[in-house]
Amino acid sequence: MPRICGSHAGTGEIHSDSGAIISPAGPGAGRLARRAGYHGAEHCMMARPDSTPAALRDPWLIGAVVAALLLRCGLVALFPDPTPVNDEIDYWRLAEGLARGEGFASNFRPPLHPAFMAVFVGIGEGAGAVRAVQALLGALAVPLVAILGGRVGGRAAARGAAWLVALDPVLVGFSHLLWSETLYVALLLGGLVLLLRGTDRWRWLDWAGAGLAFGLASLTRPQLLTFLPLLLPWAWLQAARGRAERRRMLAAFGVLTVATCCVVLPWSFRNLRVWGDAFFVDTNGPYNLLVGTEPGAHQVDKDDRWSPTWAAIGNMHYMVAVERDPGMVQRVALARAEQRIRAHPSRFLSKSAWEAAHLFTLDNFVLRHLRNDWYGVASPRPLVAALTVLCVVWTALLYAGGGLGLAAQPASPFRGFALLAIGHAVVLYGITYSLSRYAVPLRPLLAVAVGWAATHPGEVRARLAGDRRVAVVVGVLAAWLLLAWARDLPLLADMLATGGKGFLFVRDALP
Repeated sequence: MPRICGSHAGTGEIHSDSGAIISPAGPGAGRLARRAGYHGAEHCMMARPDSTPAALRDPWLIGAVVAALLLRCGLVALFPDPTPVNDEIDYWRLAEGLARGEGFASNFRPPLHPAFMAVFVGIGEGAGAVRAVQALLGALAVPLVAILGGRVGGRAAARGAAWLVALDPVLVGFSHLLWSETLYVALLLGGLVLLLRGTDRWRWLDWAGAGLAFGLASLTRPQLLTFLPLLLPWAWLQAARGRAERRRMLAAFGVLTVATCCVVLPWSFRNLRVWGDAFFVDTNGPYNLLVGTEPGAHQVDKDDRWSPTWAAIGNMHYMVAVERDPGMVQRVALARAEQRIRAHPSRFLSKSAWEAAHLFTLDNFVLRHLRNDWYGVASPRPLVAALTVLCVVWTALLYAGGGLGLAAQPASPFRGFALLAIGHAVVLYGITYSLSRYAVPLRPLLAVAVGWAATHPGEVRARLAGDRRVAVVVGVLAAWLLLAWARDLPLLADMLATGGKGFLFVRDALP
C-alpha cells in the first residue's frame, strides 16, 4: 500500500511497498494527495485500500441484501403477472420475436432489454421468470451502493446507503416491471464501481470493465452515450498535476472508450446494414426532441397524459414512420424541432425549466401503477393512501438529503460523477421531456450522498456555516424543489382522497 511522507522525511516522495516512487510529494503533498483520492494526516497519508471484500462481509450489509431480496421477490409473488402497459408491450413483443428467431424488428427501441427477456422466453419461461431475475438485479444494487458509500464515507455511510436502496419503495416497486431501468441501474452501478477502482491506481482492467458495463448500459438506455464524453474532464480532474499522471489518465480514458465502442459499434454497423442508415443504437433521440418542442406538450404531465400527435410525421405516428424510412424521418423530426426552437426560443427555455423541475417530481411509477390499477388488481384505498405517504416522504428526503450531501461533501471522484450525472439528466430531459421514471437511475447515487450526510452531520454543519457558496446552493436547491413539489399537491391530495382516480392515464388517439 503506498505511503505518503511529508518533507520532514527528507525525500518528499510517495513510495509503494515495493519501494517504487509513485509521484512527487513535498509541502503541498496533503492537498495533492486528497485530490488524487488519498486521505489522512498531512505528513503520513495512506491510500484508501480496496475494502470491497470486508464491506461485503458486513452483517449489516448482508441484512440489507436479504431485506432487498425479500421485498422484491415478495412483490413478484404477490403480483406474478401484471398486464404489460405502454413501453412494456413493445419490449415484450420484441423479446418474443427474438425468441422465435425473427430478429430484432425495431429501430426505435434499444436492443439489450428485449434480448435479456428473450433468453427466458426462449427456454420456455414466461414473464414471471424475467420478473424474478429482475428482482435479483434490483437487490444487486444494494452491495454495489454499499461499495460506493464505503469509498465516500466509510462503513457507516455504506450501511446507510445500502439500507436506503434496499428499502426504497420506488426501487422496490419498479424492480418486477418489464421496463429497462432495473437492468440499466445494475449495469450503471457496476460500471461506476469499476471506474472508481480504476482511478485509485489507473488500472486498465478496471477501466476496460467499466467501459464494457457502460457499453451494455448504453444498449439498454442510449441516453448514457451523451453522458460518457463528460467523463473525460472528470477523469482529467482525478489526475495529479504531473504530466505523467495526465498521460496515464488519457490512456485510461482511451481504454474506457475502446471498451465501450467494442460493445456499441457492432450494433451500430448492424443498424446501417439492416436499415440503410447510420445511428448508434436507436432512433429515439429525434422523437424525444420532437415531443419536447411540440407546443401542445408543453407543461403537460406526461406520466398522466400522452398524445401520439405530439410526434406525428404527416398523419403517421413517428414510431411507425421511422420503421419505413429511418433516415428521412429523423431528419424531418430534427428540422421541425429546430424550427420550433428558433421561432420561439423563450417558450422553449420556459418549457425546459418546467421539464427539468418535473424530473424530481414526488410522483412515481409506484403511485402511477396504483391509481391506474396496473398491478393487475384494484388496490384498497387505505393501502394506496399509506403507500402514497411512504413514497412521497421517502422521495422528498432522498432528493433533499442527497442534494445536501452532494453540496457539503468534499471533492471526490464519486461526488464529481454524481453531480455530472444529475446535471446531464437535468439538461437532457429539460430540452426533451421528463417522466418520473427517468430519475430512477439517480436514486442510488442520491442514496450514497444521503448516507454520507446522515453519518457526517458535523461536517455538513461546518461546511454550511463556513462556506457561503455552499449555503447559497443549498438554499436555491431547496427553493427549486419546493416549487416543483407544489405542482404535485393536487395529485397527491387526490391520491389520498380517491386513490388517484382523478389523475388516470389518458392516451389520445391519432386522428
